[in-house]
Amino acid sequence: GPTEWKHPNNGETYVVYERLNPGRRAGDAKWQLFAINQEQSGLGRVYDARPDLGTRTMSGGLKFPLGYWKEGETRKLTYKHYNGPKESSMVEFITVKQIDFSFIGNDHCLEFYWALTRTDERKTLDHHTYVYCPGKSMVSEILH
Repeated sequence: GPTEWKHPNNGETYVVYERLNPGRRAGDAKWQLFAINQEQSGLGRVYDARPDLGTRTMSGGLKFPLGYWKEGETRKLTYKHYNGPKESSMVEFITVKQIDFSFIGNDHCLEFYWALTRTDERKTLDHHTYVYCPGKSMVSEILH
């Protein structure tokens, strides 16, 4: 990316960045499109295709932090999730755990916790802790 992509559900045109991940096992492949969210606080998914989950589209969200964040800071963003014609609202949270630290010989790394809930925020549907390092991309993922 960046490249323009027209959303099939809401008709909006997004400037997107593509992520292709072949996965570790057969059936783990992912094709995702990310766009900077309206708040400009992060990248959110607008398209996600996986053999085991099918194709899903979203209006953007908060999957990866962008811009200025402080250690310990938590932000959340409500966005639309489309499953075919069905539309629902979801909430993504990010808490920055560590900024500019060394991880397994890599300097200037970022660690953050990401969580997904419905809008009532009563039940966590998915949550991970990620570590990203410059020039290496994601070097650690903890599935909770």
